Amino acid sequence: MMFLSMSGLEMANLDMICIRFHYGGWFETVGANVYYLGGDIAKSWIDVDKLSYFEIKGHLEDHYRTDHVIRFYWLKPHMDMMSGLVLLVDDASCQVMLQAHTATGTYPEGLVVDMYTENVGTELAADDQEIWAANDDDDL
Repeated sequence: MMFLSMSGLEMANLDMICIRFHYGGWFETVGANVYYLGGDIAKSWIDVDKLSYFEIKGHLEDHYRTDHVIRFYWLKPHMDMMSGLVLLVDDASCQVMLQAHTATGTYPEGLVVDMYTENVGTELAADDQEIWAANDDDDL
């Protein structure tokens, strides 16, 4: 589906969604405002028919490799970070995000979602799990 802008000079492709990743930073609350500090920004375009949690996670890994568990938050259109951040947890929440962005009716850049990441812990490798399990057995 294509959308013709009000100026009539450009068309936005609504078959693709741009995820603008904000990664490697952290959230900071100052008074009544939330800021995302540090890190980098990268964009990935995803076919809306393939939009899923793991598709988004895979596109982030194209830009950012980490051994941390990542939380994803998307920003509702036309809202600030204090009231507009939504946790992305599964494929159903990806569809909620898509609907929120297509419902606005304004697409000057096409469908663009600001996606913020938060490192919340370290993933365990299989080797680490075996070591910890062995240590638990020693205590018995």
